[in-house]
Parts: sequence; structure tokens; C-alpha cells
Amino acid sequence: MNFIIILIVAIFHISALVLYPETTVLGPTYLFVSFLLWSAFFLLLKSSFYKLSTKTSSFIFIVIAIAMLLSIMFFYPQRNNKPVFYKLLDEEYPDRFTIYRGFKKLGINIPQILPEKKK
Repeated sequence: MNFIIILIVAIFHISALVLYPETTVLGPTYLFVSFLLWSAFFLLLKSSFYKLSTKTSSFIFIVIAIAMLLSIMFFYPQRNNKPVFYKLLDEEYPDRFTIYRGFKKLGINIPQILPEKKK
């Protein structure tokens, strides 16, 4: 169960980096520290909820996961100083090239993501 919690937290943080790679120098550092803090927070909560029912603890974890997602979207530093949350509200969704650059930041080269060139 601990591995699943850490995996979910990691997926949220890595997806923020992949979908919105236009970050400052402190962006990856922020995501790493945020990942460590949220993982520790979830693991501490898990150990304190062992007496609660499964439904209650699942509900609490979902609410806190939403809070984690919102904090990532509000505080993840971007080059244009506009939080990811406001980019989503203004319908500035990531395109294929942005996702490709996000994967390139992680060292993953997937050229199939790029749209085909018109002849």
C-alpha cells in the first residue's frame, strides 16, 4: 500500500512536469521537494487512520489528493509567472509539442507524439 501511495504522488508530480514544461530553474526542485513532503504526509496519515473504516479513510485520502493536485497547480513555478491552474481556466491546454518537450526534460524521446509534418 505504501508503494501505491508513493506511485500516485509521483504520477501527479511527473505529469505536471510533462504537461507544463515551461518552468523556471526551480521547477524540478519544487516538484522534488513537493513529492517528498506529500509522500511523507500521506504515509503519516495512513498510519494514523488504521482504526477508521475503508470508505472513510479512502474519502479522506481523495480529498487530500485533490488538495495536493491544487497545490501543485497553484505553486508550480512557470516562466510566465502564470500558475497552471489559471492556464487551465484560460483554456491554455498543452499541445503535442509541449508534451514532447516535457518528456524530453525527463530524458525520454518519443517522436511519435509530434504531429506529422505536412507535405
